[in-house]
Amino acid sequence: ARGAKSNPSEKVTIAVERPAFLRIGSWAVGFLSVVIPLIALVLLLVYLAWHWWHKFAIMRKRVKKEIREVDQALHKAFDVLKEAIREQIKMLEKTRNKRELTEEEEKIIKQLKRDLDDAEKFVGKEIEDVEK
Repeated sequence: ARGAKSNPSEKVTIAVERPAFLRIGSWAVGFLSVVIPLIALVLLLVYLAWHWWHKFAIMRKRVKKEIREVDQALHKAFDVLKEAIREQIKMLEKTRNKRELTEEEEKIIKQLKRDLDDAEKFVGKEIEDVEK
């Protein structure tokens, strides 16, 4: 054979690049794979916060209603108690018209009035504290 040799040719560098749409698509997939879970997490946290707040508001409303009912029942009970004590005091005062009350009976009248007022103030204060 002839053994012909060719001279070395110039080196040609060929840059192989992915097409632009593949580069953008790859970047978008990477970006969205981080952003979508973050958005989902934020939405979940917002929903949970709203849900807990809603449950708390319902419970608070229920407790306020119960407090109002207790307050009303307490006032009714005190009204009945006041009336009963007033009847007792009236009986003692009728007795006072017939005869002079003993020192002990006078003390009982004052003590009954004082105890009733003290009890109503104390319970009223406790209800106010619970409402806060």
